Amino acid sequence: MNTACPHWREVEKLQFVHSCHRDSEQSVVIAGAGPIGLTLAIDLAQRGVPSVVLEKSDRLSDGSRALCWSRRTLDIFNRLGIAGPMRETGVQWQVGRVFHRQEQIYNLRLTPDTFPENPFFVNLQQPLCEYLLLQACAQYPQIDLRWANRLTGVRAHPGGGVALTVRCDRGEYRIDTEYLAACDGARSTVREKLGLRFAGRRFNDRFLIADIEMAGDFPNERRFWFEPPFHDGQSTLLHKQAQNLWRVDFQLNTGPGVSKAQLRLDRDRRSVRKRIRAFLGRDDLDFEIVWCSVYLFTCRRIERFRHGNIFFAGDSAHLVSPFGARGGNGGIQDSDNLGWKLAEVLHGHAADRLLDSYDAERVAASDEDILNSSRTTDFMTPKSARSKRIRDTVLKLARSHDFAVHMVNAGRMSRPFSYRHLGPFKDHPNGIRVRAGDAGLDIPLIHARTGARSYLLRHIRDYTMVAYQRPAVAWPGRAAACDVVHIGDARQGEGEYLDSQGLMKKHYVGDTGGYVLFRPDQHILGVWRDREPDAVIAALERQRGAR
Repeated sequence: MNTACPHWREVEKLQFVHSCHRDSEQSVVIAGAGPIGLTLAIDLAQRGVPSVVLEKSDRLSDGSRALCWSRRTLDIFNRLGIAGPMRETGVQWQVGRVFHRQEQIYNLRLTPDTFPENPFFVNLQQPLCEYLLLQACAQYPQIDLRWANRLTGVRAHPGGGVALTVRCDRGEYRIDTEYLAACDGARSTVREKLGLRFAGRRFNDRFLIADIEMAGDFPNERRFWFEPPFHDGQSTLLHKQAQNLWRVDFQLNTGPGVSKAQLRLDRDRRSVRKRIRAFLGRDDLDFEIVWCSVYLFTCRRIERFRHGNIFFAGDSAHLVSPFGARGGNGGIQDSDNLGWKLAEVLHGHAADRLLDSYDAERVAASDEDILNSSRTTDFMTPKSARSKRIRDTVLKLARSHDFAVHMVNAGRMSRPFSYRHLGPFKDHPNGIRVRAGDAGLDIPLIHARTGARSYLLRHIRDYTMVAYQRPAVAWPGRAAACDVVHIGDARQGEGEYLDSQGLMKKHYVGDTGGYVLFRPDQHILGVWRDREPDAVIAALERQRGAR
Protein backbone atom coordinates (compact mmCIF):
# COMPACT_ATOMS: atom_id res chain seq x y z
CA MET A 1 0.00 0.00 0.00
CA ASN A 2 1.25 3.47 -0.87
CA THR A 3 1.36 5.24 2.49
CA ALA A 4 1.84 8.72 1.05
CA CYS A 5 -1.17 10.97 1.61
CA PRO A 6 -1.47 13.69 -1.04
CA HIS A 7 -2.28 17.30 -0.30
CA TRP A 8 -5.90 17.90 0.57
CA ARG A 9 -6.33 20.10 -2.53
CA GLU A 10 -5.38 17.16 -4.75
CA VAL A 11 -7.80 14.88 -2.93
CA GLU A 12 -10.52 17.50 -3.35
CA LYS A 13 -10.06 17.38 -7.15
CA LEU A 14 -10.42 13.62 -7.46
CA GLN A 15 -13.35 12.41 -9.54
CA PHE A 16 -14.00 8.71 -10.03
CA VAL A 17 -15.16 6.90 -13.14
CA HIS A 18 -18.88 6.18 -13.31
CA SER A 19 -19.64 2.50 -13.67
CA CYS A 20 -22.65 0.62 -15.01
CA HIS A 21 -23.67 -2.93 -14.18
CA ARG A 22 -26.18 -5.67 -14.88
CA ASP A 23 -28.54 -7.60 -12.62
CA SER A 24 -26.65 -9.84 -10.19
CA GLU A 25 -26.69 -11.74 -6.91
CA GLN A 26 -24.33 -10.76 -4.09
CA SER A 27 -23.53 -11.86 -0.55
CA VAL A 28 -23.17 -8.37 0.94
CA VAL A 29 -24.02 -4.93 -0.40
CA ILE A 30 -22.86 -1.80 1.40
CA ALA A 31 -24.67 1.48 0.77
CA GLY A 32 -22.25 4.39 1.15
CA ALA A 33 -18.50 4.78 0.51
CA GLY A 34 -17.70 7.04 3.44
CA PRO A 35 -15.37 5.93 6.26
CA ILE A 36 -18.03 3.62 7.76
CA GLY A 37 -18.83 1.76 4.55
CA LEU A 38 -15.21 1.48 3.40
CA THR A 39 -14.12 0.19 6.81
CA LEU A 40 -16.76 -2.53 6.63
CA ALA A 41 -15.80 -3.48 3.06
CA ILE A 42 -12.10 -3.87 3.95
CA ASP A 43 -12.85 -5.79 7.13
CA LEU A 44 -15.08 -8.21 5.22
CA ALA A 45 -12.48 -8.62 2.46
CA GLN A 46 -9.79 -9.47 5.02
CA ARG A 47 -12.14 -12.18 6.31
CA GLY A 48 -12.73 -13.60 2.82
CA VAL A 49 -16.16 -12.04 2.20
CA PRO A 50 -16.73 -10.10 -1.05
CA SER A 51 -18.95 -7.04 -1.13
CA VAL A 52 -20.42 -4.46 -3.49
CA VAL A 53 -20.18 -0.83 -2.32
CA LEU A 54 -22.72 1.56 -3.84
CA GLU A 55 -21.88 5.28 -3.73
CA LYS A 56 -24.25 7.84 -5.24
CA SER A 57 -21.49 10.45 -5.63
CA ASP A 58 -18.34 10.32 -7.75
CA ARG A 59 -16.18 12.24 -5.27
CA LEU A 60 -14.89 12.02 -1.72
CA SER A 61 -16.35 14.10 1.09
CA ASP A 62 -15.57 17.79 1.36
CA GLY A 63 -14.63 19.66 4.51
CA SER A 64 -13.24 18.33 7.77
CA ARG A 65 -16.48 16.63 8.93
CA ALA A 66 -15.26 13.64 10.98
CA LEU A 67 -11.88 14.94 12.08
CA CYS A 68 -10.73 13.58 15.45
CA TRP A 69 -10.01 9.82 15.45
CA SER A 70 -9.67 8.04 18.79
CA ARG A 71 -7.17 5.37 19.78
CA ARG A 72 -9.84 2.66 19.53
CA THR A 73 -10.53 3.68 15.93
CA LEU A 74 -6.80 3.75 15.19
CA ASP A 75 -6.48 0.23 16.63
CA ILE A 76 -9.17 -0.85 14.16
CA PHE A 77 -7.43 1.02 11.34
CA ASN A 78 -4.21 -0.84 12.22
CA ARG A 79 -5.93 -4.03 11.08
CA LEU A 80 -7.02 -2.30 7.89
CA GLY A 81 -3.49 -1.02 7.21
CA ILE A 82 -4.04 2.75 7.42
CA ALA A 83 -3.22 3.70 11.02
CA GLY A 84 0.45 4.26 10.18
CA PRO A 85 -0.23 6.79 7.39
CA MET A 86 -2.82 8.48 9.62
CA ARG A 87 -0.26 8.91 12.39
CA GLU A 88 2.28 10.26 9.91
CA THR A 89 -0.02 12.68 8.09
CA GLY A 90 -2.41 13.66 10.86
CA VAL A 91 -1.94 15.85 13.91
CA GLN A 92 -1.37 13.98 17.16
CA TRP A 93 -2.42 15.73 20.34
CA GLN A 94 -2.69 14.89 24.01
CA VAL A 95 -3.38 18.28 25.63
CA GLY A 96 -6.81 19.86 25.92
CA ARG A 97 -7.20 23.40 27.30
CA VAL A 98 -10.44 24.97 28.49
CA PHE A 99 -10.91 28.72 28.92
CA HIS A 100 -13.65 30.85 30.47
CA ARG A 101 -13.66 34.24 28.85
CA GLN A 102 -9.92 35.12 28.71
CA GLU A 103 -8.68 32.91 31.54
CA GLN A 104 -7.53 29.31 31.28
CA ILE A 105 -9.52 27.11 33.67
CA TYR A 106 -7.43 23.99 33.28
CA ASN A 107 -5.48 21.86 30.85
CA LEU A 108 -5.97 18.13 30.54
CA ARG A 109 -2.91 16.08 29.64
CA LEU A 110 -3.65 12.62 28.26
CA THR A 111 -0.60 10.71 29.49
CA PRO A 112 -0.52 7.04 28.47
CA ASP A 113 0.51 4.51 31.08
CA THR A 114 0.80 1.59 28.65
CA PHE A 115 2.82 3.13 25.79
CA PRO A 116 0.59 1.63 23.08
CA GLU A 117 1.22 1.83 19.36
CA ASN A 118 -1.46 4.48 18.77
CA PRO A 119 -1.86 7.87 20.46
CA PHE A 120 -5.04 8.97 22.20
CA PHE A 121 -6.20 11.04 19.21
CA VAL A 122 -5.15 11.91 15.68
CA ASN A 123 -6.74 14.78 13.78
CA LEU A 124 -7.12 13.96 10.09
CA GLN A 125 -9.92 15.47 8.05
CA GLN A 126 -12.46 13.01 6.64
CA PRO A 127 -11.52 13.28 2.92
CA LEU A 128 -7.92 12.28 3.69
CA CYS A 129 -9.13 9.39 5.84
CA GLU A 130 -11.39 8.27 2.97
CA TYR A 131 -8.46 8.51 0.54
CA LEU A 132 -6.35 6.20 2.71
CA LEU A 133 -9.24 3.75 3.00
CA LEU A 134 -9.59 3.77 -0.79
CA GLN A 135 -5.90 2.96 -1.12
CA ALA A 136 -6.47 0.00 1.18
CA CYS A 137 -9.55 -1.09 -0.79
CA ALA A 138 -7.44 -1.30 -3.96
CA GLN A 139 -5.58 -4.28 -2.46
CA TYR A 140 -8.72 -6.42 -2.37
CA PRO A 141 -10.35 -7.60 -5.61
CA GLN A 142 -13.25 -8.82 -3.42
CA ILE A 143 -14.40 -5.18 -3.09
CA ASP A 144 -16.53 -3.97 -6.01
CA LEU A 145 -16.76 -0.19 -5.50
CA ARG A 146 -19.34 1.43 -7.77
CA TRP A 147 -19.24 5.23 -8.06
CA ALA A 148 -22.28 7.20 -9.21
CA ASN A 149 -24.56 4.24 -8.49
CA ARG A 150 -27.60 5.51 -6.64
CA LEU A 151 -29.79 3.16 -4.62
CA THR A 152 -33.41 3.76 -5.63
CA GLY A 153 -35.31 0.77 -4.24
CA VAL A 154 -35.05 -1.51 -1.17
CA ARG A 155 -37.34 -4.48 -0.58
CA ALA A 156 -36.77 -7.21 1.99
CA HIS A 157 -37.65 -10.75 0.89
CA PRO A 158 -40.01 -12.57 3.28
CA GLY A 159 -37.68 -15.57 3.43
CA GLY A 160 -34.50 -13.53 3.88
CA GLY A 161 -32.35 -11.49 1.58
CA VAL A 162 -32.94 -8.07 0.08
CA ALA A 163 -33.87 -6.91 -3.43
CA LEU A 164 -32.22 -3.62 -4.47
CA THR A 165 -32.80 -1.33 -7.40
CA VAL A 166 -29.82 0.78 -8.43
CA ARG A 167 -29.59 3.60 -10.98
CA CYS A 168 -26.41 4.20 -12.98
CA ASP A 169 -25.73 6.24 -16.13
CA ARG A 170 -27.33 3.61 -18.40
CA GLY A 171 -30.47 3.13 -16.36
CA GLU A 172 -31.59 0.86 -13.55
CA TYR A 173 -30.46 -2.63 -12.65
CA ARG A 174 -31.23 -5.06 -9.81
CA ILE A 175 -29.14 -6.70 -7.11
CA ASP A 176 -30.38 -9.56 -4.95
CA THR A 177 -28.23 -9.74 -1.83
CA GLU A 178 -28.18 -11.81 1.33
CA TYR A 179 -27.29 -8.82 3.50
CA LEU A 180 -27.45 -5.06 3.14
CA ALA A 181 -25.43 -2.67 5.33
CA ALA A 182 -26.77 0.89 5.33
CA CYS A 183 -23.72 3.14 5.82
CA ASP A 184 -25.19 5.98 3.79
CA GLY A 185 -25.18 8.75 6.36
CA ALA A 186 -27.62 11.09 8.05
CA ARG A 187 -29.79 11.33 4.91
CA SER A 188 -29.83 7.56 4.44
CA THR A 189 -31.74 6.34 1.39
CA VAL A 190 -32.10 2.89 2.98
CA ARG A 191 -33.65 4.36 6.13
CA GLU A 192 -35.99 6.49 4.02
CA LYS A 193 -37.11 3.54 1.86
CA LEU A 194 -37.91 1.50 4.97
CA GLY A 195 -39.81 4.39 6.52
CA LEU A 196 -37.69 4.45 9.68
CA ARG A 197 -37.55 7.57 11.83
CA PHE A 198 -35.10 8.97 14.34
CA ALA A 199 -36.19 9.32 17.97
CA GLY A 200 -34.45 11.55 20.50
CA ARG A 201 -33.62 15.22 21.04
CA ARG A 202 -33.04 17.85 18.42
CA PHE A 203 -31.75 21.05 19.97
CA ASN A 204 -32.09 24.61 18.71
CA ASP A 205 -28.36 25.17 19.23
CA ARG A 206 -26.52 25.99 16.01
CA PHE A 207 -22.79 25.83 15.39
CA LEU A 208 -20.73 27.10 12.48
CA ILE A 209 -17.78 24.98 11.33
CA ALA A 210 -15.06 26.83 9.43
CA ASP A 211 -12.01 25.14 7.89
CA ILE A 212 -9.30 27.72 7.27
CA GLU A 213 -5.88 27.44 5.69
CA MET A 214 -3.16 29.47 7.38
CA ALA A 215 0.38 29.19 8.71
CA GLY A 216 -0.77 29.73 12.29
CA ASP A 217 1.36 29.19 15.37
CA PHE A 218 -1.24 27.54 17.61
CA PRO A 219 0.13 24.35 19.24
CA ASN A 220 -1.16 20.81 18.62
CA GLU A 221 -3.90 21.05 21.24
CA ARG A 222 -7.65 20.99 21.58
CA ARG A 223 -8.74 24.44 22.79
CA PHE A 224 -12.23 25.32 23.99
CA TRP A 225 -13.56 28.70 25.14
CA PHE A 226 -16.71 29.40 27.16
CA GLU A 227 -18.00 32.95 26.52
CA PRO A 228 -14.83 34.29 24.87
CA PRO A 229 -14.68 38.08 24.35
CA PHE A 230 -13.93 37.61 20.64
CA HIS A 231 -17.26 35.84 19.97
CA ASP A 232 -20.08 37.69 21.69
CA GLY A 233 -20.13 35.47 24.75
CA GLN A 234 -20.70 32.21 22.83
CA SER A 235 -18.55 29.03 22.87
CA THR A 236 -15.69 28.34 20.45
CA LEU A 237 -13.57 25.27 19.72
CA LEU A 238 -10.23 25.08 17.87
CA HIS A 239 -8.58 21.99 16.37
CA LYS A 240 -5.44 21.81 14.26
CA GLN A 241 -5.76 19.68 11.13
CA ALA A 242 -3.20 18.22 8.76
CA GLN A 243 -1.51 20.26 6.04
CA ASN A 244 -1.92 23.79 7.46
CA LEU A 245 -5.66 23.55 7.96
CA TRP A 246 -7.43 24.63 11.12
CA ARG A 247 -10.99 23.99 12.22
CA VAL A 248 -12.94 26.49 14.29
CA ASP A 249 -16.43 25.75 15.65
CA PHE A 250 -18.43 28.85 16.61
CA GLN A 251 -21.62 28.64 18.67
CA LEU A 252 -24.33 30.77 17.07
CA ASN A 253 -27.27 32.47 18.74
CA THR A 254 -29.94 29.89 19.51
CA GLY A 255 -33.64 30.00 18.87
CA PRO A 256 -36.44 27.84 17.50
CA GLY A 257 -37.43 27.83 13.86
CA VAL A 258 -34.25 29.05 12.21
CA SER A 259 -35.06 30.18 8.67
CA LYS A 260 -33.22 29.09 5.54
CA ALA A 261 -32.31 32.74 4.99
CA GLN A 262 -30.62 32.84 8.41
CA LEU A 263 -28.71 29.65 7.67
CA ARG A 264 -27.46 31.16 4.41
CA LEU A 265 -26.41 34.27 6.30
CA ASP A 266 -24.56 32.14 8.86
CA ARG A 267 -22.50 30.63 6.02
CA ASP A 268 -21.88 33.92 4.21
CA ARG A 269 -18.12 34.16 3.67
CA ARG A 270 -17.95 37.81 4.69
CA SER A 271 -19.68 37.02 7.99
CA VAL A 272 -17.48 33.98 8.58
CA ARG A 273 -14.34 35.98 7.79
CA LYS A 274 -15.35 38.61 10.33
CA ARG A 275 -15.77 35.96 13.04
CA ILE A 276 -12.40 34.38 12.26
CA ARG A 277 -10.61 37.72 12.23
CA ALA A 278 -12.05 38.52 15.67
CA PHE A 279 -11.01 35.05 16.90
CA LEU A 280 -7.43 35.47 15.69
CA GLY A 281 -7.18 38.98 17.14
CA ARG A 282 -4.53 39.87 14.58
CA ASP A 283 -4.64 41.63 11.25
CA ASP A 284 -1.28 40.33 10.03
CA LEU A 285 -2.33 36.68 9.66
CA ASP A 286 -3.48 35.70 6.19
CA PHE A 287 -5.98 32.90 5.93
CA GLU A 288 -8.33 31.33 3.40
CA ILE A 289 -11.75 29.91 4.19
CA VAL A 290 -11.82 26.56 2.39
CA TRP A 291 -15.08 25.11 3.73
CA CYS A 292 -17.83 26.03 6.14
CA SER A 293 -21.08 24.53 7.29
CA VAL A 294 -23.78 25.05 9.92
CA TYR A 295 -25.20 22.22 11.99
CA LEU A 296 -27.83 21.80 14.69
CA PHE A 297 -27.11 19.77 17.81
CA THR A 298 -28.86 16.40 17.46
CA CYS A 299 -28.88 13.36 19.75
CA ARG A 300 -31.08 10.74 18.09
CA ARG A 301 -31.16 7.17 16.80
CA ILE A 302 -33.46 4.71 15.11
CA GLU A 303 -35.10 2.13 17.38
CA ARG A 304 -33.28 -0.92 16.03
CA PHE A 305 -30.07 -1.29 14.03
CA ARG A 306 -31.07 -4.67 12.57
CA HIS A 307 -34.17 -5.08 10.39
CA GLY A 308 -34.13 -8.62 9.06
CA ASN A 309 -31.06 -8.84 6.85
CA ILE A 310 -30.61 -5.05 6.73
CA PHE A 311 -28.19 -3.42 9.17
CA PHE A 312 -27.64 0.26 9.94
CA ALA A 313 -24.29 1.74 10.92
CA GLY A 314 -22.90 5.21 11.51
CA ASP A 315 -25.02 8.29 10.90
CA SER A 316 -27.71 6.24 9.17
CA ALA A 317 -28.40 4.71 12.61
CA HIS A 318 -27.51 7.43 15.13
CA LEU A 319 -26.66 11.13 15.28
CA VAL A 320 -24.78 13.02 17.99
CA SER A 321 -23.19 16.44 18.27
CA PRO A 322 -19.54 16.58 17.17
CA PHE A 323 -18.22 17.69 20.57
CA GLY A 324 -16.41 14.66 21.98
CA ALA A 325 -15.67 13.04 18.59
CA ARG A 326 -18.36 10.39 19.02
CA GLY A 327 -20.00 10.34 15.59
CA GLY A 328 -17.25 9.07 13.30
CA ASN A 329 -15.57 6.96 15.97
CA GLY A 330 -18.87 5.36 16.97
CA GLY A 331 -19.61 4.57 13.33
CA ILE A 332 -16.23 2.90 12.80
CA GLN A 333 -16.90 0.75 15.85
CA ASP A 334 -20.30 -0.16 14.34
CA SER A 335 -18.54 -1.51 11.25
CA ASP A 336 -15.93 -3.26 13.36
CA ASN A 337 -18.69 -5.01 15.32
CA LEU A 338 -20.72 -6.00 12.27
CA GLY A 339 -17.98 -7.19 9.90
CA TRP A 340 -16.69 -10.23 11.76
CA LYS A 341 -20.20 -11.33 12.68
CA LEU A 342 -21.34 -11.27 9.05
CA ALA A 343 -18.21 -13.24 8.10
CA GLU A 344 -18.84 -15.84 10.83
CA VAL A 345 -22.40 -16.43 9.62
CA LEU A 346 -21.57 -16.42 5.91
CA HIS A 347 -18.73 -18.91 6.45
CA GLY A 348 -21.06 -21.18 8.42
CA HIS A 349 -19.16 -20.82 11.70
CA ALA A 350 -22.02 -19.23 13.61
CA ALA A 351 -25.81 -19.18 13.73
CA ASP A 352 -27.76 -16.25 12.36
CA ARG A 353 -28.70 -15.12 15.86
CA LEU A 354 -25.09 -13.98 16.36
CA LEU A 355 -26.15 -11.01 14.22
CA ASP A 356 -28.75 -10.05 16.82
CA SER A 357 -25.86 -9.17 19.14
CA TYR A 358 -24.85 -6.42 16.69
CA ASP A 359 -28.14 -4.66 17.41
CA ALA A 360 -27.94 -5.21 21.18
CA GLU A 361 -24.32 -4.10 21.52
CA ARG A 362 -24.29 -1.12 19.19
CA VAL A 363 -27.67 0.25 20.34
CA ALA A 364 -26.31 0.25 23.90
CA ALA A 365 -23.12 1.96 22.71
CA SER A 366 -25.17 4.55 20.83
CA ASP A 367 -27.27 5.25 23.91
CA GLU A 368 -24.12 5.95 25.91
CA ASP A 369 -22.87 8.33 23.22
CA ILE A 370 -26.25 10.10 23.09
CA LEU A 371 -26.29 10.46 26.87
CA ASN A 372 -22.80 11.98 26.95
CA SER A 373 -23.50 14.19 23.96
CA SER A 374 -26.76 15.47 25.48
CA ARG A 375 -25.02 16.31 28.73
CA THR A 376 -22.33 18.22 26.83
CA THR A 377 -24.98 20.18 24.95
CA ASP A 378 -26.86 21.07 28.12
CA PHE A 379 -23.67 22.28 29.82
CA MET A 380 -22.36 24.25 26.84
CA THR A 381 -25.67 25.92 26.06
CA PRO A 382 -27.72 26.29 29.27
CA LYS A 383 -31.46 26.42 28.60
CA SER A 384 -32.45 28.59 31.56
CA ALA A 385 -31.06 31.38 33.74
CA ARG A 386 -30.75 28.91 36.63
CA SER A 387 -28.79 26.40 34.49
CA LYS A 388 -26.48 29.18 33.36
CA ARG A 389 -25.79 30.27 36.94
CA ILE A 390 -24.90 26.70 37.85
CA ARG A 391 -22.67 26.37 34.79
CA ASP A 392 -20.87 29.65 35.51
CA THR A 393 -20.38 28.68 39.16
CA VAL A 394 -18.76 25.39 38.08
CA LEU A 395 -16.45 27.27 35.70
CA LYS A 396 -15.46 29.71 38.44
CA LEU A 397 -14.75 26.94 40.95
CA ALA A 398 -12.72 24.94 38.40
CA ARG A 399 -10.09 27.69 38.28
CA SER A 400 -8.88 26.81 41.75
CA HIS A 401 -10.54 23.55 42.83
CA ASP A 402 -9.73 20.22 41.21
CA PHE A 403 -13.06 18.62 42.15
CA ALA A 404 -14.90 21.13 39.95
CA VAL A 405 -12.67 20.43 36.94
CA HIS A 406 -14.40 17.06 36.55
CA MET A 407 -17.76 18.83 36.41
CA VAL A 408 -16.78 21.01 33.42
CA ASN A 409 -18.20 19.50 30.24
CA ALA A 410 -16.68 20.88 27.05
CA GLY A 411 -17.17 17.56 25.30
CA ARG A 412 -16.38 14.23 26.99
CA MET A 413 -14.00 12.62 24.50
CA SER A 414 -14.87 9.35 22.78
CA ARG A 415 -14.06 6.14 24.62
CA PRO A 416 -14.65 2.52 23.54
CA PHE A 417 -17.89 1.04 24.84
CA SER A 418 -17.78 -2.03 27.06
CA TYR A 419 -20.18 -4.91 26.31
CA ARG A 420 -19.59 -6.55 29.70
CA HIS A 421 -23.29 -6.54 30.67
CA LEU A 422 -24.62 -7.65 27.28
CA GLY A 423 -23.26 -11.06 26.40
CA PRO A 424 -21.61 -14.36 27.36
CA PHE A 425 -18.55 -12.79 28.97
CA LYS A 426 -16.49 -14.52 31.68
CA ASP A 427 -14.27 -12.81 34.29
CA HIS A 428 -12.15 -13.80 37.18
CA PRO A 429 -12.48 -11.02 39.79
CA ASN A 430 -8.94 -10.10 40.80
CA GLY A 431 -8.99 -6.31 40.55
CA ILE A 432 -7.50 -6.09 37.06
CA ARG A 433 -8.14 -2.99 34.97
CA VAL A 434 -9.45 -4.63 31.78
CA ARG A 435 -12.50 -6.85 32.17
CA ALA A 436 -14.38 -9.23 29.93
CA GLY A 437 -16.53 -7.24 27.49
CA ASP A 438 -14.06 -4.35 27.30
CA ALA A 439 -12.06 -3.46 24.22
CA GLY A 440 -8.53 -4.78 24.48
CA LEU A 441 -5.87 -2.47 25.87
CA ASP A 442 -2.77 -2.42 23.68
CA ILE A 443 0.58 -3.12 25.31
CA PRO A 444 4.14 -3.38 23.91
CA LEU A 445 5.72 -6.82 23.54
CA ILE A 446 9.17 -8.13 22.67
CA HIS A 447 9.70 -11.19 20.46
CA ALA A 448 11.56 -13.68 22.67
CA ARG A 449 13.87 -14.96 19.94
CA THR A 450 14.60 -11.90 17.79
CA GLY A 451 14.07 -9.06 20.25
CA ALA A 452 11.82 -7.30 17.74
CA ARG A 453 9.26 -4.89 19.18
CA SER A 454 5.60 -5.70 18.70
CA TYR A 455 2.20 -4.85 20.19
CA LEU A 456 -0.51 -7.09 21.58
CA LEU A 457 -3.38 -5.95 19.37
CA ARG A 458 -1.41 -6.59 16.18
CA HIS A 459 -1.87 -10.31 16.87
CA ILE A 460 -5.64 -10.28 17.36
CA ARG A 461 -7.54 -10.56 14.08
CA ASP A 462 -9.72 -13.58 14.82
CA TYR A 463 -10.74 -15.42 17.97
CA THR A 464 -7.45 -15.43 19.88
CA MET A 465 -6.39 -16.95 23.19
CA VAL A 466 -3.54 -15.14 24.94
CA ALA A 467 -1.73 -17.36 27.45
CA TYR A 468 0.30 -15.36 29.98
CA GLN A 469 2.72 -17.25 32.26
CA ARG A 470 0.80 -20.40 31.42
CA PRO A 471 1.52 -23.34 29.10
CA ALA A 472 0.46 -22.86 25.51
CA VAL A 473 -3.02 -24.29 24.99
CA ALA A 474 -3.44 -27.63 23.19
CA TRP A 475 -6.99 -27.42 21.90
CA PRO A 476 -9.27 -30.44 21.65
CA GLY A 477 -10.37 -31.23 18.11
CA ARG A 478 -13.76 -29.53 18.43
CA ALA A 479 -12.24 -26.12 19.30
CA ALA A 480 -12.01 -24.63 15.83
CA ALA A 481 -10.65 -21.33 14.58
CA CYS A 482 -8.95 -19.96 17.68
CA ASP A 483 -5.44 -18.53 17.40
CA VAL A 484 -3.03 -18.70 20.35
CA VAL A 485 -0.43 -16.15 21.47
CA HIS A 486 1.96 -17.28 24.21
CA ILE A 487 3.38 -14.42 26.35
CA GLY A 488 5.85 -14.79 29.19
CA ASP A 489 7.16 -12.57 31.94
CA ALA A 490 10.26 -10.71 30.76
CA ARG A 491 12.28 -12.00 33.72
CA GLN A 492 11.49 -15.66 33.07
CA GLY A 493 11.89 -15.58 29.30
CA GLU A 494 9.18 -18.17 28.62
CA GLY A 495 6.81 -17.62 25.70
CA GLU A 496 6.91 -16.56 22.08
CA TYR A 497 6.59 -12.94 23.21
CA LEU A 498 7.69 -11.23 26.41
CA ASP A 499 5.76 -8.70 28.45
CA SER A 500 8.68 -6.26 28.59
CA GLN A 501 7.04 -3.82 31.03
CA GLY A 502 4.83 -6.07 33.14
CA LEU A 503 1.66 -4.54 31.69
CA MET A 504 -0.02 -7.83 30.83
CA LYS A 505 0.12 -8.70 34.51
CA LYS A 506 -0.91 -5.22 35.61
CA HIS A 507 -3.91 -4.75 33.34
CA TYR A 508 -5.15 -8.21 32.33
CA VAL A 509 -4.51 -11.21 34.57
CA GLY A 510 -2.81 -10.12 37.78
CA ASP A 511 0.22 -11.67 39.48
CA THR A 512 -0.92 -15.25 39.03
CA GLY A 513 -1.14 -15.15 35.24
CA GLY A 514 -3.91 -16.70 33.19
CA TYR A 515 -5.68 -16.85 29.85
CA VAL A 516 -7.49 -14.07 27.94
CA LEU A 517 -9.83 -14.92 25.07
CA PHE A 518 -10.40 -12.14 22.51
CA ARG A 519 -13.17 -11.83 19.94
CA PRO A 520 -12.22 -10.89 16.36
CA ASP A 521 -13.06 -7.24 17.12
CA GLN A 522 -10.47 -7.25 19.95
CA HIS A 523 -13.09 -7.14 22.69
CA ILE A 524 -12.43 -9.58 25.52
CA LEU A 525 -14.70 -12.61 25.63
CA GLY A 526 -13.28 -14.25 28.74
CA VAL A 527 -10.51 -14.24 31.35
CA TRP A 528 -9.46 -17.41 33.22
CA ARG A 529 -6.84 -18.21 35.82
CA ASP A 530 -6.46 -21.76 34.55
CA ARG A 531 -6.70 -23.36 31.14
CA GLU A 532 -10.19 -24.82 31.48
CA PRO A 533 -10.47 -25.70 27.77
CA ASP A 534 -14.08 -26.84 28.12
CA ALA A 535 -15.06 -23.44 29.57
CA VAL A 536 -13.26 -21.63 26.76
CA ILE A 537 -14.91 -23.78 24.11
CA ALA A 538 -18.29 -23.21 25.72
CA ALA A 539 -17.69 -19.45 25.65
CA LEU A 540 -16.84 -19.63 21.95
CA GLU A 541 -19.94 -21.66 21.18
CA ARG A 542 -22.21 -19.31 23.15
CA GLN A 543 -20.78 -16.34 21.27
CA ARG A 544 -21.30 -18.05 17.94
CA GLY A 545 -24.90 -18.83 18.75
CA ALA A 546 -24.46 -22.52 19.66
CA ARG A 547 -25.28 -23.88 16.22
